[in-house]
Amino acid sequence: MSKEGYLIRHGSTVSEIVYVVLADGKVRFYDERHGAFIDEIGLSKTKLKIRGATPAEAYQCDHSFHVSVCRTQLVNGRQNPIGTPENFMLSAPSNAERKEWGNAIHSWQRHYWREPQHASLNMNEDEEEAYFRTQYHYLYDLLKGSLRGKFLTKRRSLSASNRDEVGPTKAHIPPKTVDMSSLPISMYSYQQKVC
Repeated sequence: MSKEGYLIRHGSTVSEIVYVVLADGKVRFYDERHGAFIDEIGLSKTKLKIRGATPAEAYQCDHSFHVSVCRTQLVNGRQNPIGTPENFMLSAPSNAERKEWGNAIHSWQRHYWREPQHASLNMNEDEEEAYFRTQYHYLYDLLKGSLRGKFLTKRRSLSASNRDEVGPTKAHIPPKTVDMSSLPISMYSYQQKVC
């Protein structure tokens, strides 16, 4: 199953909003939609473990999940792990998106030939752009309110002089109410979300 959209990728020192494309057995990370390529993780010949993550694990970002990818080698009909697993933490814009991403990554081999999931919404180009822009802005607000020490206010492709390298460092940030009913995307159809 192919899927694409904005997610927060939590690294060892920084969290950033990236555009993620799951296709052809690879999870590819870009700085923005139709933007510069950042990184990729191959899913072929691997053992996958996907689980939900608590906000404490994901630097106070909701809708997070943990993916562990370990290379394998087939020996006597069994997949034997090779080396140590590669782990990464991602945060989605909603709980439904988190589940869809987890299922899509976990079952990519069975459904890799399908169209991207957002294509089934039958949106024109402008609606599709608004859909992904809404994802980005929601994740931006979520990351901005997180306890992550370094927060990039601009996309990766911008120069370091345009970035906020310090970001919020307070131990407690008061909850912020976001009214999701005004968003044009049906995936945010629930009443209110507290970040």
